[in-house]
Amino acid sequence: GCGSVVFTDTISLVVVYVFFLMIRRPPRSTLFPYTTLFRSLELLHADILKVDLSRWGPLAIAGNLPYYISSPILAKTLALGSLLKTALFMVQDEVASRLTASPGSRDYGLLTVRTNVFTVARTITRVPPDAFQPPPRVGSALVRFDPRPEPLVADPDGFLRFAALCFRHKRKTLRNNLA
Repeated sequence: GCGSVVFTDTISLVVVYVFFLMIRRPPRSTLFPYTTLFRSLELLHADILKVDLSRWGPLAIAGNLPYYISSPILAKTLALGSLLKTALFMVQDEVASRLTASPGSRDYGLLTVRTNVFTVARTITRVPPDAFQPPPRVGSALVRFDPRPEPLVADPDGFLRFAALCFRHKRKTLRNNLA
Protein backbone atom coordinates (compact mmCIF):
# COMPACT_ATOMS: atom_id res chain seq x y z
CA GLY A 1 0.00 0.00 0.00
CA CYS A 2 0.94 3.64 -0.32
CA GLY A 3 1.03 4.54 3.34
CA SER A 4 2.12 8.06 4.22
CA VAL A 5 4.45 10.18 2.15
CA VAL A 6 7.39 10.00 4.61
CA PHE A 7 9.05 6.88 3.15
CA THR A 8 8.13 7.68 -0.44
CA ASP A 9 9.22 11.33 -0.19
CA THR A 10 12.78 10.21 0.60
CA ILE A 11 13.09 7.82 -2.34
CA SER A 12 11.50 10.34 -4.71
CA LEU A 13 14.81 12.20 -4.78
CA VAL A 14 16.37 9.45 -6.91
CA VAL A 15 13.44 7.70 -8.58
CA VAL A 16 12.09 8.43 -12.04
CA TYR A 17 9.28 5.88 -12.37
CA VAL A 18 7.16 4.54 -9.51
CA PHE A 19 4.45 1.95 -9.29
CA PHE A 20 2.37 1.29 -6.21
CA LEU A 21 1.13 -2.21 -5.73
CA MET A 22 -1.74 -2.62 -3.31
CA ILE A 23 -4.66 -4.91 -2.74
CA ARG A 24 -7.13 -2.31 -1.43
CA ARG A 25 -7.93 0.87 -3.34
CA PRO A 26 -6.96 3.90 -1.19
CA PRO A 27 -9.00 7.12 -1.01
CA ARG A 28 -8.09 9.55 -3.81
CA SER A 29 -6.88 12.15 -1.31
CA THR A 30 -4.25 9.66 -0.09
CA LEU A 31 -2.66 9.54 -3.54
CA PHE A 32 -2.45 13.29 -4.16
CA PRO A 33 1.02 13.79 -2.60
CA TYR A 34 2.43 11.06 -4.84
CA THR A 35 1.24 12.68 -8.04
CA THR A 36 3.36 15.74 -7.25
CA LEU A 37 6.46 13.72 -6.28
CA PHE A 38 6.90 11.56 -9.36
CA ARG A 39 7.09 12.29 -13.07
CA SER A 40 5.65 8.88 -13.83
CA LEU A 41 3.30 7.04 -11.53
CA GLU A 42 1.40 3.79 -11.99
CA LEU A 43 -1.09 2.42 -9.50
CA LEU A 44 -1.80 -1.31 -9.59
CA HIS A 45 -4.50 -3.06 -7.61
CA ALA A 46 -3.07 -6.55 -7.30
CA ASP A 47 -1.52 -9.06 -4.94
CA ILE A 48 2.27 -8.72 -5.13
CA LEU A 49 2.63 -12.49 -4.85
CA LYS A 50 0.64 -12.88 -8.10
CA VAL A 51 2.30 -10.12 -10.15
CA ASP A 52 5.17 -10.77 -12.56
CA LEU A 53 7.67 -8.18 -11.34
CA SER A 54 9.99 -8.89 -14.26
CA ARG A 55 7.60 -7.09 -16.61
CA TRP A 56 9.23 -3.78 -15.63
CA GLY A 57 12.72 -4.98 -16.52
CA PRO A 58 15.63 -4.13 -14.20
CA LEU A 59 14.28 -2.49 -11.07
CA ALA A 60 14.88 -1.28 -7.57
CA ILE A 61 12.16 -2.20 -5.10
CA ALA A 62 11.24 -0.45 -1.87
CA GLY A 63 8.40 -1.03 0.54
CA ASN A 64 7.05 -1.47 4.02
CA LEU A 65 6.39 -5.21 4.26
CA PRO A 66 3.58 -6.65 6.37
CA TYR A 67 5.01 -9.25 8.77
CA TYR A 68 2.72 -12.07 7.68
CA ILE A 69 3.95 -12.04 4.06
CA SER A 70 7.47 -10.61 4.35
CA SER A 71 9.19 -13.96 3.67
CA PRO A 72 7.21 -14.72 0.46
CA ILE A 73 7.78 -11.17 -0.81
CA LEU A 74 11.49 -11.45 -0.08
CA ALA A 75 11.64 -14.81 -1.88
CA LYS A 76 9.86 -13.31 -4.90
CA THR A 77 12.24 -10.34 -4.89
CA LEU A 78 15.33 -12.58 -4.71
CA ALA A 79 13.94 -14.68 -7.57
CA LEU A 80 14.31 -11.66 -9.88
CA GLY A 81 18.00 -12.52 -10.15
CA SER A 82 19.90 -10.09 -12.36
CA LEU A 83 16.77 -7.93 -12.84
CA LEU A 84 17.01 -6.83 -9.20
CA LYS A 85 19.24 -3.76 -8.90
CA THR A 86 18.62 -3.18 -5.19
CA ALA A 87 15.85 -3.54 -2.63
CA LEU A 88 15.03 -1.53 0.46
CA PHE A 89 12.41 -2.98 2.80
CA MET A 90 10.98 -1.90 6.13
CA VAL A 91 10.43 -5.08 8.15
CA GLN A 92 9.85 -6.01 11.76
CA ASP A 93 12.98 -5.90 13.92
CA GLU A 94 12.85 -9.66 14.41
CA VAL A 95 12.85 -10.28 10.65
CA ALA A 96 15.71 -7.80 10.13
CA SER A 97 17.75 -9.68 12.74
CA ARG A 98 17.12 -12.97 10.95
CA LEU A 99 17.97 -11.50 7.53
CA THR A 100 21.31 -10.08 8.68
CA ALA A 101 22.34 -12.67 11.31
CA SER A 102 25.88 -13.99 11.60
CA PRO A 103 26.60 -17.73 11.38
CA GLY A 104 26.35 -19.36 14.80
CA SER A 105 23.97 -16.74 16.21
CA ARG A 106 20.51 -17.66 17.48
CA ASP A 107 18.82 -15.72 14.62
CA TYR A 108 20.82 -17.45 11.87
CA GLY A 109 18.60 -19.77 9.83
CA LEU A 110 17.25 -20.64 6.41
CA LEU A 111 16.02 -17.08 5.76
CA THR A 112 19.56 -15.80 6.39
CA VAL A 113 21.11 -18.42 4.12
CA ARG A 114 18.58 -17.84 1.32
CA THR A 115 19.17 -14.09 1.50
CA ASN A 116 22.97 -14.41 1.57
CA VAL A 117 23.13 -16.71 -1.45
CA PHE A 118 21.76 -13.94 -3.69
CA THR A 119 22.36 -10.64 -1.88
CA VAL A 120 24.31 -8.80 0.76
CA ALA A 121 21.75 -7.63 3.33
CA ARG A 122 22.41 -4.96 5.90
CA THR A 123 20.32 -3.05 8.38
CA ILE A 124 20.32 0.65 7.55
CA THR A 125 18.49 1.87 10.64
CA ARG A 126 16.13 0.76 13.39
CA VAL A 127 12.74 2.50 13.53
CA PRO A 128 10.82 2.78 16.82
CA PRO A 129 7.10 1.99 16.96
CA ASP A 130 6.20 5.63 17.62
CA ALA A 131 7.44 6.55 14.12
CA PHE A 132 4.23 5.01 12.73
CA GLN A 133 0.58 5.98 13.06
CA PRO A 134 -0.91 4.06 14.68
CA PRO A 135 2.22 2.71 16.40
CA PRO A 136 2.67 -1.07 16.12
CA ARG A 137 3.59 -3.17 19.14
CA VAL A 138 7.04 -3.99 17.75
CA GLY A 139 10.03 -2.12 16.39
CA SER A 140 10.97 -2.07 12.72
CA ALA A 141 14.16 -1.84 10.71
CA LEU A 142 15.06 -0.67 7.24
CA VAL A 143 17.08 -3.36 5.46
CA ARG A 144 18.95 -2.92 2.18
CA PHE A 145 19.60 -5.81 -0.19
CA ASP A 146 22.36 -5.47 -2.76
CA PRO A 147 22.46 -8.34 -5.27
CA ARG A 148 25.65 -10.33 -5.68
CA PRO A 149 27.04 -10.43 -9.24
CA GLU A 150 26.61 -14.23 -9.10
CA PRO A 151 24.98 -16.46 -6.46
CA LEU A 152 27.44 -17.70 -3.82
CA VAL A 153 27.00 -21.30 -5.00
CA ALA A 154 26.95 -22.91 -8.45
CA ASP A 155 23.55 -24.60 -7.92
CA PRO A 156 21.45 -22.27 -5.75
CA ASP A 157 18.27 -24.37 -5.98
CA GLY A 158 20.03 -27.58 -4.95
CA PHE A 159 21.95 -25.83 -2.21
CA LEU A 160 18.82 -24.23 -0.79
CA ARG A 161 16.97 -27.57 -0.79
CA PHE A 162 19.90 -28.98 1.21
CA ALA A 163 19.92 -25.94 3.54
CA ALA A 164 16.16 -26.36 4.11
CA LEU A 165 16.82 -29.91 5.32
CA CYS A 166 19.60 -28.68 7.60
CA PHE A 167 17.35 -26.09 9.25
CA ARG A 168 14.18 -28.21 9.21
CA HIS A 169 14.12 -28.73 12.99
CA LYS A 170 16.14 -26.00 14.63
CA ARG A 171 16.64 -27.80 17.94
CA LYS A 172 17.88 -31.04 16.38
CA THR A 173 21.45 -31.76 15.41
CA LEU A 174 22.46 -31.54 11.78
CA ARG A 175 22.89 -35.33 11.68
CA ASN A 176 19.29 -35.88 12.88
CA ASN A 177 17.90 -33.32 10.42
CA LEU A 178 19.56 -35.06 7.50
CA ALA A 179 18.62 -38.59 8.61
